[in-house]
Amino acid sequence: MEISKKVGMYCKVFRQNYLKISQSEIADMNGVTQALISQWENGKIKDINFLNYYLEPCNENEKKILVELIENGLTK
Repeated sequence: MEISKKVGMYCKVFRQNYLKISQSEIADMNGVTQALISQWENGKIKDINFLNYYLEPCNENEKKILVELIENGLTK
């Protein structure tokens, strides 16, 4: 599986389980459409810059959680 696809998948898990917000909410926070967020989370967009959409609304602790989630997932 491509790295960008894995990162998108972990962003989805993080959004749902830690931020507890919808795709629409994260899209609104970043001025993009919900469809783009869905495409990123499902591996249809390879632009790793989408990761910033998930980091932006986070406090420092949440950012650490997301980074650890991604790092642990990529090293499996």
